[in-house]
Amino acid sequence: MKIVLDNLNKVRLVNKIANEPMCVLFYADWCPHCVEMKPAWNEAANKLKNLFNMIAVRHDFISHLVNKNNYVINGYPKIFISNKGREVVEFSGERNVSNIMNFVKQNIKPVKKRKLSKKKSSRKSKKSKKSKKK
Repeated sequence: MKIVLDNLNKVRLVNKIANEPMCVLFYADWCPHCVEMKPAWNEAANKLKNLFNMIAVRHDFISHLVNKNNYVINGYPKIFISNKGREVVEFSGERNVSNIMNFVKQNIKPVKKRKLSKKKSSRKSKKSKKSKKK
């Protein structure tokens, strides 16, 4: 799952999965290092979103996290692995796609594959019932 926490509508979803293992990016739009690194984060997050929880939190939304007091943020960008709502491992190294992906793969077990929604699965069953009738 990939979430960018940049509006209040997403706070509930992020807080719902707060205790699951995830890779978190804290960033600020005004930070030149964040602006430079964000394309690499987005590409890595898009490639990994079906296996890992990839959460980007804009600096002005940190106060809305249920576990905000468990994180120490000394600067931006900050990438780390969170488990049970606590920081476990901080990323260090060159901020590029392959390094971010390797960091995530080495530090988090993949989440279970997401199930298809009921709507999609019911469509399949309707199609198979129609074909059986013919």
